[in-house]
Amino acid sequence: MYLIRRPSGEDIPQIKETLQSLARSMKMPANTSTHEIFDRWPDVVGEYLASQSEPLSIHEFSLIVAAANPVVARELSLNSSSIVNLINGFLKMQVVHKMEVKTGPNYARRFRRSD
Repeated sequence: MYLIRRPSGEDIPQIKETLQSLARSMKMPANTSTHEIFDRWPDVVGEYLASQSEPLSIHEFSLIVAAANPVVARELSLNSSSIVNLINGFLKMQVVHKMEVKTGPNYARRFRRSD
């Protein structure tokens, strides 16, 4: 039987600190509340645009969003600075610096209805 002992004088890092360090190394926001961007997407862009778009990820402070079609992509792009400001406002920190909107067959497939 093996016993695992903590070396004396050395603290075990908290999980939050470890996750923040990992996020920094991946150039991602360290704030654990960034999931709110995904949860509150309809509050940010409205019900219709939320049904036609979806936030995919945050990479190097850039929010990547999938759009169902070029019209929706254009609407999101035209309003990107307002969307970024809204997101940073409700998170109360600068999490997103810009937004990239992706469209095309691979992204539009997410929004097809299966009736």
